[in-house]
Amino acid sequence: MGRRRYQPFSAVDPFTVDCGFCDAPAGTQCTNLVTGKPVVHFAAHAERVRAAEDARGEADE
Repeated sequence: MGRRRYQPFSAVDPFTVDCGFCDAPAGTQCTNLVTGKPVVHFAAHAERVRAAEDARGEADE
């Protein structure tokens, strides 16, 4: 994974989808370096990321 840049939340940001792999705090915006698009994170996003990481961890064992 690449480095992630965090920026203050922007109400005018048109992208309202989670990036799918980072654990940015709710209400913040990061630039997904895979797609290059800014994405907005919500409280549930971190939970989905943790669940996905747990699933990957179990698959590796």
